[in-house]
Amino acid sequence: LQRAADLLNRDRFVPEVRTLHHQKASSDAEIVDGERSGMICAGRQTNLYAVCRPESELVVVQQMVSIVEDDRPGVLTIDASGWTVQETPPDLTRPPIELTRNGGEDWTYREELLNRKRLAILGGGHCGLALARTMQRLGYELFVYETRTNVFESLNVELARPIEVVDDFRQAGARVDVPELTSAIVMTTDFPSDVKALAGVLPLPFPFVGVMGAPAKISKILQTLSDEGFSSADLDRIHAPIGIGIPSHTPEEIAVSVAAQLLASHPGVGRRQDLP
Repeated sequence: LQRAADLLNRDRFVPEVRTLHHQKASSDAEIVDGERSGMICAGRQTNLYAVCRPESELVVVQQMVSIVEDDRPGVLTIDASGWTVQETPPDLTRPPIELTRNGGEDWTYREELLNRKRLAILGGGHCGLALARTMQRLGYELFVYETRTNVFESLNVELARPIEVVDDFRQAGARVDVPELTSAIVMTTDFPSDVKALAGVLPLPFPFVGVMGAPAKISKILQTLSDEGFSSADLDRIHAPIGIGIPSHTPEEIAVSVAAQLLASHPGVGRRQDLP
């Protein structure tokens, strides 16, 4: 806070990166890079300091906000010379956040603006919407699909993105933006709809596919998909029944179970990165 106040009071400030070490040590000689923070909680923290001023950064910030609000792909880059934003497809070979340091003021911070925490829920009933509410609080970009048009009014739906009604659950998977970054969870009301939803999802590069249901129902779903021509490799991608093994009976409990499995299966899907 003291440093932030100091930076804001300067007429000009060049963006900089500083590393703080949060452990007790006998001497500062133990710190090779950075400085001591005075805390003893262990670990280290790398901070980027940059001042946003209306006359210089406002246009870039407005562009960044527009990209994020519209869920468009883009990249924010900050270095010692300032800020830039570019609309560009996500580079899946790189982490969403990178800091390259070559010494002194030769560093570059790069952050993808597209949220990589993405989830498609096929089925907008009680369980699907409970999961949607839970994952929205966890910062996920949500896509919820349903074939029924009159099911939402009584369920107190408050989602950032409207639920999309499709004629057939087979259509839902193809409507998802960036499927290679999106998990797909099938929670429809019946066996035929589950099969249709999975049939529309499996040909696409979803990294995680799950379906809710009892073991007998899951077995019948897998057999039906096999009869439709899906390979054993396709069926092996399906996590079923979805959710970790905790007592879960209400929609909210089921949502916690599924959310826990998603977080455990994709620990690196978020925006955080351990920086050197």
